[in-house]
Amino acid sequence: AATGVTDGFGLPYSDYDPLPPDGYLRHTAAWTDRFLTTAWPGSTRVRIRIETTSDWTTVRLRSGGRWLRPDLVSVSGTAAEAYLGDGHVGLNQPLARAEAGHSAALVLDVHFSDRLSGRTVEFVIERGGIGQTMVEISSFRSGTPVVVRTIRWDGWTDDGRNATAFGIPARELFAK
Repeated sequence: AATGVTDGFGLPYSDYDPLPPDGYLRHTAAWTDRFLTTAWPGSTRVRIRIETTSDWTTVRLRSGGRWLRPDLVSVSGTAAEAYLGDGHVGLNQPLARAEAGHSAALVLDVHFSDRLSGRTVEFVIERGGIGQTMVEISSFRSGTPVVVRTIRWDGWTDDGRNATAFGIPARELFAK
């Protein structure tokens, strides 16, 4: 970091005064060391498979743990959109495909933290008014996903959300 240097458009870069010339690098090294020596909480990988004949579906974690590091494993070519958020996943397909009864699917792996024995991990499925949604939850046992629960939602609610909730005891989901 040099004082008086410009960005090529005539705008000066801020200096790091009162740090010495290598001060920024020292701070970066200290934060890197802190990160690398941090004891992170344990987590357990869970696979979630969603298949829907609706035009849109979301699945979210309601309670019972924290959803960390979602990793999209696969998405069918028929999906118009698949997205991951903080504790939720969404899957959309064109309305015409849903009206014709076609499906779209995705698979993601997530890690769960903050699990407590005796708790229940609760999920919510929401979807459009067409078709059905199937959610398959698998626990990894010896490195292989083993289906713990399969939920099908083809009902209808008049609350404007068209949602259903389901729970899985933590002891089943996080069993090794």
